[in-house]
Amino acid sequence: MISVVIPAYNSAKTLPKCIASVLGQTYKGEVEIIVIDDASTDETPQFAADPHIRYYRNPSNKGVFFGRMEGVRQAVGDRIMFIDSDDWLPSNAIELLASHDADIVCGDYVYRLTRLNLPHHFNRYELGGHITKQQIRERYIRSAFGDHTLIPVSMCAKLFRTSLFKNISFPDCLLLWGEDRISLLYALHYAEDMVCVPHTVYNYRWGGGTRRFNPQMLAQFSSWHRVITSSARDLGYDRHIAVANEELESVTGYFIRDGILHNHPKDVIIALLVEHLGITQDEASKRYSTQEQSIKKNWLKYFIKRII
Repeated sequence: MISVVIPAYNSAKTLPKCIASVLGQTYKGEVEIIVIDDASTDETPQFAADPHIRYYRNPSNKGVFFGRMEGVRQAVGDRIMFIDSDDWLPSNAIELLASHDADIVCGDYVYRLTRLNLPHHFNRYELGGHITKQQIRERYIRSAFGDHTLIPVSMCAKLFRTSLFKNISFPDCLLLWGEDRISLLYALHYAEDMVCVPHTVYNYRWGGGTRRFNPQMLAQFSSWHRVITSSARDLGYDRHIAVANEELESVTGYFIRDGILHNHPKDVIIALLVEHLGITQDEASKRYSTQEQSIKKNWLKYFIKRII
């Protein structure tokens, strides 16, 4: 059996499409759908009221990470996959993944630009073939640290052996960003093998025109950086910490540009850089100026990214 875990929070508008995409799979084997409701305050529960769905509700909001792990605890299937409640699967996704026998089977995913209703690949991955435990630990585990060239850096678009998660003690922390990368790190570490298939098995909803500048983004990402570097040392992956450092630099640049594009006060952005990166105000000002110049030189690119 394959268990499909869908963490949901105030997902009444998107959950029906997500569930329908699982129910409409071409896969002929047994599938169970587990919806973990993270204390929603909208009509999410009524869309999970279906005899084909196992529904569990957290008494309080705990975040996606805890929703996924509760799904693991409830899962009956020997293999498991995760879907975010605002995304959906192509009709043959499970069939494509389940046709391979490995601890992790990984496919590609496509961003769906919701405002334009167009598919878009932001990354091109090295998908295709069987990957040994040694290859995972030497190379592919870099994905959990932020290497976007190997496999998708999330828990989605993958089919896992459920036993990978049953006896893992994850870091005791509340992460609002990057929690799936921590889970992926441990799954890759304990996997004996992995198969990558060069097919799209996941539709990721992106955009929609409702996104706003998030002042907490840098704090959330800095928390991820601290946890992933600590986990790297615990598991013996010190050599990959440089990848996480590069990812932190990349996200910091995005954070600054996003703040500028949304007319967030300069002094507030600089203060956040000082607080969460532990740098001086002069260094924070230099980083701000660098991104400001980047926007001026590439204004059309950033304008298009903002509107989609």
